[in-house]
Amino acid sequence: MRMLALLSVLAFQQPDVDAAVRAFEARRYAEARPILEAAARTDPRAPLYLGRLELLEGDAGSAVKWLEQAVQRAPASADAQRWLGRAYARQARRAGRLKQASLAGRVRGAFESAVRLDPTDVEARRDLMQY
Repeated sequence: MRMLALLSVLAFQQPDVDAAVRAFEARRYAEARPILEAAARTDPRAPLYLGRLELLEGDAGSAVKWLEQAVQRAPASADAQRWLGRAYARQARRAGRLKQASLAGRVRGAFESAVRLDPTDVEARRDLMQY
């Protein structure tokens, strides 16, 4: 009986990532962020959306950290690969020449992975072509 009560309390405290994703898609970013941050350790979608939030706020370095985590936790996610490629590209725009050369391969690799994981992903194909 105590175990059932404990499980119900834990279930009640779990962040509602679906609600956070809906808030993100509705551009209610301030509403989505705290839920995603609370879920970042338990839900593999949270780092993806946190990385996208960081890109929107112009922090490519932080976006890369979140999106690398998203790729690590969901290696078969074409979305995570595509957004990681975009974050690397944004980071490269502000980097020195030496760092740009290093990031260029990462950008291409992420976009190629996204296309390989989902050949029907038009955005990934477009990103790769624009690369």
